[in-house]
Amino acid sequence: MNGEGSLIRRFLRDERGITSIEYALIASIISICAVASLGVIGTRVNGMFNGILPGLN
Repeated sequence: MNGEGSLIRRFLRDERGITSIEYALIASIISICAVASLGVIGTRVNGMFNGILPGLN
């Protein structure tokens, strides 16, 4: 039982997993923001080109 207790204590003190989870959360937030902003920019650029298109014909 003593070996299991020290294994659990060592597991709870280990912060490597917490750090990797934090980095994963930060990366996912950045990617969600990038996708959302690219969607808005794409819609605006499409509207701009649709406004220019009649003048080119």
